[in-house]
Amino acid sequence: MADVNDILEAIWQGVVKAAFDMERHAARIVPVDTGRLRASIRLEIEGNTIRMSANTDYAEFVEFGTVKMRAQPYMRPALHNFVNKFVHKRVREELRKLT
Repeated sequence: MADVNDILEAIWQGVVKAAFDMERHAARIVPVDTGRLRASIRLEIEGNTIRMSANTDYAEFVEFGTVKMRAQPYMRPALHNFVNKFVHKRVREELRKLT
C-alpha cells in the first residue's frame, strides 16, 4: 500500500508530465512565421514551481493582439488544456502505477 509521500510524488510526477504536454501543445498551436517564437517556448521547473514562457520581444503581442493585429493565443489554450485534460490524465496514470 502506498503511503502519503508516494501519493504526493505520483501526483507531482503527473503534473510535471502534464506541463511538458502543455509546452508541446503551445509549440504545436503557436502561429509560425520564422519559427523563432515557437523555438523560444520554454518550460522551467524549479522546486515545486513550473513556469512556461516564450522569450521573444513580440510573444505577448501574438498572444494578446494589438490595436492593429488580432490576438492569436497559444499560451492560454495550452494552459486550459493543461488544467482540463493533461493534468487529470497524467496524474491518474501516475496514481495507477501505485496500485
